[in-house]
Amino acid sequence: MITLAFSTFNGSRTLPSMLESLTTLTPPQGGWEIIAVDNASTDNSSAIINSYKKKLPLKLLHQPKQGKNFALNLALPYCLGEIIVFTDDDILASPDLLLGYERLLTNKLDYTVFGGKIIPHWPDDKPEAIVKTIPLGPAYSLHKEDMHSGPTDPGMVWGANMAIRSDVFKKGARFNECIGPSIGSYIMGSETELNFRLAEAGHLFWFEDSIVVKHQIRPEQLSHKWLAGRAQRFGRANAFNDHKRRDRSNMPIVFGAPRWQYRALVEGWLIKILGILSGNEETMLKGLWNSNFYRGAIYENRKLSSQRVPPAEKNGGGR
Repeated sequence: MITLAFSTFNGSRTLPSMLESLTTLTPPQGGWEIIAVDNASTDNSSAIINSYKKKLPLKLLHQPKQGKNFALNLALPYCLGEIIVFTDDDILASPDLLLGYERLLTNKLDYTVFGGKIIPHWPDDKPEAIVKTIPLGPAYSLHKEDMHSGPTDPGMVWGANMAIRSDVFKKGARFNECIGPSIGSYIMGSETELNFRLAEAGHLFWFEDSIVVKHQIRPEQLSHKWLAGRAQRFGRANAFNDHKRRDRSNMPIVFGAPRWQYRALVEGWLIKILGILSGNEETMLKGLWNSNFYRGAIYENRKLSSQRVPPAEKNGGGR
């Protein structure tokens, strides 16, 4: 048995095509189920999901507390599969998605966490300036074309296309509810934070390039405002994870953040201004991304330096 799990918050724009792609999946030999969680949506997301109950082996849950990790943790006790495939409400699944993870479940017995490739589904023409300038991994959760199958770093397995053996969760592992997508500003990388904890507990990670989903990138996600917000959230996530792993005792700290980050912030602003004045969009985008990344990193470092970091869930390693 394989469980496919996802949460949605106001996903009505992408859910129909996402769910329709799930109807094309080839069922695995051991059977499968879908656990969907409506995470306090105010649109008709629940109605859309319910409309697919006759087409898909689907169970819908409701999590009124806003936050993706609250929703995923609610889903875990309902998951019956030997492996849980996590995805998002804005992907397009390849027909062999579940078969690929079923093969890994039986053929890669030493591995606990598996990741597949995420490629873009652009809304119109490919935005060349963004593709050339913005890091597409943190911006849109897209893997590089040269990512190939093999053992991988926990930071390269992402929530739109990942699977974890369910024994991990039966032993107590949970997503950290202090981070992850929510309303307003938040620390991104919720699945990555869990992966790092699992790696520290000794679990191994495998990347499979033949297991592919497409990420539906919406027009507003090409705007400068959206990219700036994404860069800030990525900066916060980077600082949050780095703060726990790096020895800062010999690092010059200014107002709670590494001194060099302030310099990088100013350099990013200057690059952005240069791009605006010269009319060079690629230069402007580079400065926009870098300045907002370090803005987020400095904010999170100062926050962490002034208060106790919220602990991860107990038994987070599930080993």
